[in-house]
Amino acid sequence: GRRVATTRHGPFWPQIAVLQPDITLIDGGNYEGCLTLVLEGRADMAALNRHAGLATVNRAFRGRFAMPAEPFIPLRTGLATKKGLHADLIDAVNHGLAAARADGTWQRIHDHWMAR
Repeated sequence: GRRVATTRHGPFWPQIAVLQPDITLIDGGNYEGCLTLVLEGRADMAALNRHAGLATVNRAFRGRFAMPAEPFIPLRTGLATKKGLHADLIDAVNHGLAAARADGTWQRIHDHWMAR
C-alpha cells in the first residue's frame, strides 16, 4: 500500500483515513517533517495544505518535489468573529477580497508568492 505523510492534527488525516483506508498514514509532525519523510523514502507522498505546502517546498526543498496542478481535496478557509461583533470588519474583508479578485490584484499576489 501507499504511505502518506501528513500532520496528525490537520484536516487531511481524518479525511484520508475515511476515504482511503488502505493508505498508511504517517505523522510528519509539521510540513518540513512530512516532506523530509518523502525524501528519505519513508513515505510515498505528503498531503499538505496547498498554499503552505507549496511555500514550504519553495523555501526549503526547491526543485525536489513534483506538485499536482490541482488539490486532491479542496478546502475552503475563512475568517470568523464572535456573532454580533465586528460586522464592519467582515464587510470590509468581503468587499476588499471582491475588489482584489475583480481587478486581478488577488491573482497577482497569489502568483508572486506561490512562485517562490
